[in-house]
Amino acid sequence: MQQFIQQKKSYKKRLDFLTKNLDFIFEYFFIGFIIGNLFGSFLIFFRDWFIWDGLLIICLIFLLEIGNFLVFQSITRTQKFARFLPIRAGILIGFFVDAYKVGS
Repeated sequence: MQQFIQQKKSYKKRLDFLTKNLDFIFEYFFIGFIIGNLFGSFLIFFRDWFIWDGLLIICLIFLLEIGNFLVFQSITRTQKFARFLPIRAGILIGFFVDAYKVGS
């Protein structure tokens, strides 16, 4: 019974966090999604600095992975970089959608 009560409190805590921050999460997710989609549109400007488009994507994914390392390294840093997660997810999904459009 005690375990059920703890799970219920944990669920309520997560639900409260989600209801407080849902607009924030969607806002930053869509900003990241727009950045990911605009990346394909402005790729022509970056071709002067990078020899190969794949190298540019590899560099961007490497930067996002460094961000993941910073976010998930410790609990105190997780709170500092919490705003990074929805932006990162939006950028990666934007890359995926843009690659799908190119492949079609």
